[in-house]
Amino acid sequence: MARIASFLKQYSKSSTRSSYQCGVLAFLSFIYDLPREGKRISDKEKAQREILADQYFVEGRDYEKDLINFSNRRSQAFAGKR
Repeated sequence: MARIASFLKQYSKSSTRSSYQCGVLAFLSFIYDLPREGKRISDKEKAQREILADQYFVEGRDYEKDLINFSNRRSQAFAGKR
């Protein structure tokens, strides 16, 4: 089973799965600098992010730094919308 799908499977509520999926996909899009093709993420983009999720964990990345940078970017984006 794909890494993201496997992670989401542990949650029984569809709203939780949806929220977590959105966050994980946004994180991977940020890490690999991938813009969305449209307003909603396509099945093709989801499949691509599944591949990138596997790649992410074998690259020897600094997970803490990645999460901090992602969080800072999201905070800046939301601050600009207020």
